[in-house]
Amino acid sequence: MQDKGYVRMEDAYKTAFGIADGKDGKMTFLCWYNPSKFVTDGNPLTTNKDWTKGINPGLIIDAQNKGASGLRFNIGDGKDALNINPNPAVPSTVNEWQFVAITADLSTNEAKLYYGTADGELQLKGSGNTSSIDSLLSNYNFWFIGIDNSGNHYFNGRVDEAGYWNRALSFDEINQIYTAQKAGTSLASQVNLAASATTTQGGKFADASTW
Repeated sequence: MQDKGYVRMEDAYKTAFGIADGKDGKMTFLCWYNPSKFVTDGNPLTTNKDWTKGINPGLIIDAQNKGASGLRFNIGDGKDALNINPNPAVPSTVNEWQFVAITADLSTNEAKLYYGTADGELQLKGSGNTSSIDSLLSNYNFWFIGIDNSGNHYFNGRVDEAGYWNRALSFDEINQIYTAQKAGTSLASQVNLAASATTTQGGKFADASTW
């Protein structure tokens, strides 16, 4: 994906990859990303929302928070918002591949943000209580990689091995994916193997080449 390029993913069944509405909402997103530059107005890796306001319905993982060199995970439902901002900030390094994963489970009131580097270890970098959030879904029927639904916020860089699940993966499941990807095993291969063995990562997901 070139700077200001993006991918729109629309679920033919309008179910947002099977993510349930209301307090049953559960999801995981993960990917590798490589920023080419920073901007001060948001760098969405994936979102189903209009990022003009954090309270807007839906969620987003932003590779930079308004000029601060760090990741930000936001969930809004139209009346309230949850922001997970790691402290200290997690720097998104230019021209380096980095791994990020976000999970949310409204039934357990948990949202989590994980981060890793190509030569490091997976770490939990932030978490939040979602008890004030009523839904993970937005007013739109599709998700974007690299842009938000307002069309005004872009990610500058490349994204690879992106996946969505309709449940919240555990740390161990995410770490298994992360570790295998560092060793060269693709996400698609891992999910297919897991599904055939009825273990770990099997679920609804999207996978593609580097964008």
